[in-house]
Amino acid sequence: TIATQLARIEGLDMVVYSIGNTNDDTHLVAAGMATPEEIHAARKKGATGIIACRFIDAHGKECAVSPSDRLISAPLNRLRTASKKLLVVAGLERFAATQSAIAGDLVSHLVVDRILAEKLLGA
Repeated sequence: TIATQLARIEGLDMVVYSIGNTNDDTHLVAAGMATPEEIHAARKKGATGIIACRFIDAHGKECAVSPSDRLISAPLNRLRTASKKLLVVAGLERFAATQSAIAGDLVSHLVVDRILAEKLLGA
């Protein structure tokens, strides 16, 4: 059941995920989970990235905006408490989002492509 799956999140010791950007063509819009207007509103409230369908700001804190209020996904505080947090990401369009995840203690291990690595190291 959904309740069983959500209860399993409580004991996470490792998470593996990627991060989305907040561009108009982000994966939430492509999947029909959010409208372009919701993405625009999230950016106006400071959103720089998307993890587990939840918007984060530049400090890696959750921005409580739609569609997160109508989705079931792992809460960011549960991801944050995992001892191993592997973020796998590629592309310069995810630079700000990646920085935000790092700033918010959502990353302990990072796998990126060369161009993003060079940008992160230069930041």
